[in-house]
Amino acid sequence: MGLRVVILASLLLSQAAALGPAGNLALRGGAAAAAPCKKARFNKKTFKLGSCLQDHVDILKSIPKILDGYVGPNKIDPEIGESCMAAVNSVNNCPFCTSIHGELGRMAGLGAKQKALDSAKTVAEVKKIAGDNPMVMFARKFAENNGRGADVEAAFKIMEKAVGTGKAEACRAQCWFLHWGSTCGNTILSFYKGRLCGSAKCGSNPFFEIAFAM
Repeated sequence: MGLRVVILASLLLSQAAALGPAGNLALRGGAAAAAPCKKARFNKKTFKLGSCLQDHVDILKSIPKILDGYVGPNKIDPEIGESCMAAVNSVNNCPFCTSIHGELGRMAGLGAKQKALDSAKTVAEVKKIAGDNPMVMFARKFAENNGRGADVEAAFKIMEKAVGTGKAEACRAQCWFLHWGSTCGNTILSFYKGRLCGSAKCGSNPFFEIAFAM
C-alpha cells in the first residue's frame, strides 16, 4: 500500500510540475481553479466529498427496498427494472454500468431498447422508447437531479399513484443503487482515465480522487 501511495503521489507531482504555476495554483484551489477549461476534459458525473458521504448513507438506507424490488413482494418486472437502470445511466454515462446492464437488459428481453435507453439524450427520447412508463420516466428524472429535489418528488408521486407505494419505493431504491454505482465508477475513472491521462475533470480535487481510487 505504501508503494502505491508513493507511485500515485509521484505521478500527481510530475503532472503538477508540467502544468506550471497556473496549473499548480489550480490544484490548490486558487484563482486559476475558477478559470474555464481550455481543452477537452473528463466530464462524467463524479462524487465530491459531501455528495459521496451523503449518497453512501442513502444507499445503505435503501438496501432493504433494493432487495424488495428484486426478490420481495414488490418485485419489479425485469424488463421494466432494466429499463429504469438504463434510463439512470443515460444521464450518468458509466461505462461499467453500460456493460453490466447491457447484458442484464438482453437477458430481461429488452433487445434494442436497452441500448437506445442507455444512450438517450433527453426525457423526450426516453418517453418515446419506454412508452411513457412512469417508473422509467421517474428513473430519468431521478438521475437528472441526483435523486433529490422537488422534481424528483413530483415524479415519485406520479409513479406511486400508478404502481403503488411498495413498488414505487423499490424502484427509487434501485435507482439509488445504479446512481451510486455509476457515480463510483466514474469517480474512479476520473483519476485513472482523466487525471493520469492529462485530462483531469475541471474543479475536481486530486487528493479526493486518489483516496477514492485507492
